[in-house]
Amino acid sequence: MSHIERIPKEGVIEGSPADRPFRVGVCAYSNAEARIVAEELFEPRANVVLGDAADARPLVPGWSGQNLLLISDGTLLHLMPGMRLHMCNEGGTDRVVGTFEELVAQGMSFPLRVGVTMLNVRVREGLSVFVRYLPSSGT
Repeated sequence: MSHIERIPKEGVIEGSPADRPFRVGVCAYSNAEARIVAEELFEPRANVVLGDAADARPLVPGWSGQNLLLISDGTLLHLMPGMRLHMCNEGGTDRVVGTFEELVAQGMSFPLRVGVTMLNVRVREGLSVFVRYLPSSGT
């Protein structure tokens, strides 16, 4: 089930995510465990390319298949069929939740410009990516 909420933005970090550094964590999970397998701090407007080849950032141990562009120019989200998105601001405002297919059916098109501070993307079964845009200081 998907949904999109527009709730007043209280306590939101000011400024565009495009102008802020962001932290990316890759989580591999199963019924038995979940563990962070890659984590990296990115400069504003960087690309996030998941994989295990030389041009991947972050490098994902055990990756199978071609590298995957997930975020370009720091804020363009490249969601693809089979992926699931949950994004919002601090405090849960401006929440968007759904699979690629559900969101497209609601009229969203990809790549999507990110205007919130946190994302969780289930890339495929057993692999999720967490993104958090930081204040300009990078803390």
